[in-house]
Parts: sequence; structure tokens; C-alpha cells
Amino acid sequence: MAGKKISLIVMWSGWVFGLIATVIAVLAFIDNANNQSRSDLKEVIDLVYETSALLGAKGSDLNTFSTWDVRGKEYDESIDSHKVGKNIKKLEAMGQQDEVVALKLLYISKLRDHKIIKEYLDELGDELNDSQKNFYLGVVLSKDIDQIDLALSYMGKAVSLDPKNVGIRVIYALNLHSAKRDDQSIYQFKIALNQESTNIKIINKLGHVLVESGKYQEAQQLLFNSVDNGSADTGTYNVLGYLYTILKDFSSAKKYFGYSIDKDFLNPIPHRNLSLILKELGEIDEAKNEARLASKYGWAVPEGADYRSVVD
Repeated sequence: MAGKKISLIVMWSGWVFGLIATVIAVLAFIDNANNQSRSDLKEVIDLVYETSALLGAKGSDLNTFSTWDVRGKEYDESIDSHKVGKNIKKLEAMGQQDEVVALKLLYISKLRDHKIIKEYLDELGDELNDSQKNFYLGVVLSKDIDQIDLALSYMGKAVSLDPKNVGIRVIYALNLHSAKRDDQSIYQFKIALNQESTNIKIINKLGHVLVESGKYQEAQQLLFNSVDNGSADTGTYNVLGYLYTILKDFSSAKKYFGYSIDKDFLNPIPHRNLSLILKELGEIDEAKNEARLASKYGWAVPEGADYRSVVD
């Protein structure tokens, strides 16, 4: 965040498994610093850190907490809900409503029963509009594959209530893809792309779904348009590498994973993928070096993996 300006916002975005990452960026305090003592400010920060940690959020700085951090972890008795509630009440008393909403959403993200989740969201009142409530309900339910149909129904309603919200639509499309409803997913991605025609993240994700749907020519046309106009990023080239891996054109896959690395050397995914392709091509020493880099930057290559473990 620029400088240390802090003011809490809730952004609905993310690029994950059927997945979502409802990102809660906790920016929050310097705007109010002139009205608070330094000790009050420290107490607020400490309370936010402590409470988010109690709820399972991982993060080394104050700026970002995400439901991805607690995704798939159901509510259990190990959570000190009394302490969480006490801290939230303290923050409410200190007038830190943005932080309160963020922490309540983190708490809700650990629940499973959609009726209870809905009750908690309704208690937030005007802090979230109807589209956001339906969307967040779908987000939390989507962590349970047995409730994916219910989750998608809530996300679909959220999209219908706020059709211009590209972030919500994209996450809905991602979840449709994870539920193997690729025709519907592609339809939603194309609407999103019509709304934001230069958004490279949407292009890359649509390309990925097209590849996994077997629509290889359409995926190539979409992705190479970005290459030709200079907007391609590390993700674009990685999807192209993924496409050629599926087609078993390993030489082309090697080339595009290399381009992906050129765009972002610290991205572990193309290093991981390139390692697997180099192994397939018999370039063992080079494969080992790429595997080392993948591990160094955060995603180790599984022992015994081959090209079928290439991911986008």
C-alpha cells in the first residue's frame, strides 16, 4: 500500500481453485491517526493482528488478510470464540468499524451451515449490500464440494444483482469451471471480457478454461492476441505452455514456459512446469536446476512427477 495509509476495504477478487479469494485488505488507520493517540493506534493494530491470528489468517503484515488463508478449515472448538468476540467488541467501542467488518467476515469464512452464515451476514446490515451478501455466502459455501450447487446459486444471484461487477462475475466463472460447468464458465468469462477487454487476468483465465474444455484453437487465438499486442504477462505464457503440454508439443511448451519465466523470474509455477518438461525432453541437469528454483520460490516439484503434473 502506498506509504502507510491505512483504511480498510473489502475487495471481491482472486484467482484460485473453484475458488475464490475474497481479499480483505486491512489498510486502516493513518487517516484517523491525528485523532488517536499513538498508544490507541498500537492497541488497534495489536487487536487486529491477534484476532486475525485466532481466526487462522496467515500474513506477515497488516495489509492483507484473505479467506484463502482459512479456506477449508471448518469451525472447531480450538478457536477461542470468546476471545475473538471480546476483541471485536473492543474494536467496535474504539470506532474501528472497518476492521470489525473484516474480522467478522474472517470468522464467518470458517463456518459451514449456510443458514448460520446467512444469519451472520444479515447481522452486518448495511455494511454489505445484497449482492455482496449473496456473493460472500457463495464464497464460503464453495469450500465444501457437497454444497457447490448451493454456492453457485448464491453467486449467480449476486451477479444478477450487480451485473457490472466484473470481480464477482469472474469468481463466479471460476467456480463454474471448478464444478465442471465449462460452457457456463466460458459464457461468464466472455461477458466479463466484454466489460474489461484489456484485463489480462480475465484473458488468461478464459484461456485456461478454453484449454481444459478442448477448445485449443480458440484458446490460441485469444492468448496470441495478447502476445501480439504486447499485453501478455507471465500467466499468459504459462497458459500457452500448458496448452502445448496437453498437445504433447514439448518443445513449444518449453519455449513458452521460458517466456513466462522471463516475464517474472520469481514466479515458481513456470519454473516447476519447465522442470517437468525438461525432464520429458531428457534435459535432466536443466530440469534439476528449474526444480531447485521452483522450490526456492515457493512450489516444489513432487518427487516422481512428469509432464502430466504441469499446472496453470
